[in-house]
Amino acid sequence: MDNVEGGLKEAYIAAVCADTVMGLVYLHKKNIVHNDIKASNILLTDDGVAKIADFGVSEQLSQSVTNGGGGLVGTPYWMAPEVIANHKSDFPSDIWSLGITAIELAEGFGMCFMCVLLNK
Repeated sequence: MDNVEGGLKEAYIAAVCADTVMGLVYLHKKNIVHNDIKASNILLTDDGVAKIADFGVSEQLSQSVTNGGGGLVGTPYWMAPEVIANHKSDFPSDIWSLGITAIELAEGFGMCFMCVLLNK
């Protein structure tokens, strides 16, 4: 991934985060933790609406409070400290990952195509 100098404008980061939070609220109401929120798992529609993608490591908390003891799931750079330390995931873990993603978008790393599309 290339560094896009300057990253996204603050208003675009806010919009992407707001849409992502709406998606997480929906998932969390269904007791689903995404476990891998990061820029490359947030897609944009033609209208610029952010949508959450890649549910490969998601889990439903009603089935399992931990990830089954099978080790870490997700992408380590975006993982909350408690996930790394305890191999547990919960709703705050997704929010931590979104915070890291906001920093990533502000610094211009990761979702370069989004930076190019939104900063036109």
